[in-house]
Amino acid sequence: MEKSSLTALARRQLTLAREASSGRSAHTVFGGHEHTLRQTVIALASGRRLDEHDSPGEAIVHVLHGRVRLVAGNTGWEGSPGDLIVVPAARHSLEALEDSVVLLTVSTPAAQPVPTMTTAAPARADDGGRPAESHRRGSGRSRTGRAGRPLRRRSDGSTVGPMAVPVRNIATALALLIAAKILGRRWMAHWGATTDELHAELPGDEMIGNANLKTTRAVTVNARAGAVWPWIAQLGQGRGGFYSYDAVENLVGCDIHSADRIVPAWQDVAVGAPIRLAPEVAMTVATVDPGRSLVLRGGFPLGRTPAPFDSTWAFVLREQPDGTTRLVSRERYEYLRWWAALVVEPTSLISFVMSRKMLHGIAERAEGTSAAPPRSAQIPLTQASRPGPRRITHTP
Repeated sequence: MEKSSLTALARRQLTLAREASSGRSAHTVFGGHEHTLRQTVIALASGRRLDEHDSPGEAIVHVLHGRVRLVAGNTGWEGSPGDLIVVPAARHSLEALEDSVVLLTVSTPAAQPVPTMTTAAPARADDGGRPAESHRRGSGRSRTGRAGRPLRRRSDGSTVGPMAVPVRNIATALALLIAAKILGRRWMAHWGATTDELHAELPGDEMIGNANLKTTRAVTVNARAGAVWPWIAQLGQGRGGFYSYDAVENLVGCDIHSADRIVPAWQDVAVGAPIRLAPEVAMTVATVDPGRSLVLRGGFPLGRTPAPFDSTWAFVLREQPDGTTRLVSRERYEYLRWWAALVVEPTSLISFVMSRKMLHGIAERAEGTSAAPPRSAQIPLTQASRPGPRRITHTP
């Protein structure tokens, strides 16, 4: 049994990393190619990184010193001393935000016997026309694989093990499945948005500068911004609802009833006011620019556990020269706990389905409004389109 001091090892590796031209150093604490478990201390000087690479297997990064950021696709996780980051089963990179040391633990499946491609020597006939005895030794294994399964014969007369082709097919299928998942996730996160909208700085972005997860979705509304705004202003449980699949939301007790009319009493949106997603769950109005944008902010505690993430939800109206309006919805999440991704990301598919329906719901209601909303509920176009910043900001 061997005992090692991770503290002393981390200090030593960090010294080596600072001196190295690459800015990094590593030492295997336990394991190797002959083991299923491998632990490696990795030191990175500030600003250095391990470039994007494939997942080595089931892996965990334990931050021993400094601060690091692990990025996979459009998602990132930051870790400080004591944090554990579960490495996703996708290509990822690791960057040191300051001089850092991590302990990487990797578990790989135990090595399995690799099916061999056995080449049978051509049978030589003896005087009786039968295969020579020397070529029939080995219990006939030149003809059959393990458990007596027949080997496939190539055109050149050689044979190949029964598992060789299926293993290759399975690997290809898994690679395609992972690629489809990554591409599908990106499509859901960017549904309907133009390239300009994806890269545009929108209201609320400054509140969470280092987002671990961001979605930008959009839809074109065949109406001016003044006709769309009242439907956004009355969003919320106990108000106008969310114009999505009420029945689905009510299955989990959200008590949502989406309105089909503009209600004057719900048009007053004040900074600091709660906008409820469910009777006991609410976000806070962070900024409001009537006729242009509404930004909600908040995280959701899990019982007695503080919220593992902070988030913003922005609704932005961008009126077009042709009289239509682009309705853009952007969500930004900052993970405050290493396990926050386990709470947020499994719901990404549901979020996409509900958000897509909500954007269409707002568009259909705004387009169906006769001529214009009631005067008591409508934000005049002259006010909505007045130039100059008019954003009211709330700092939680």
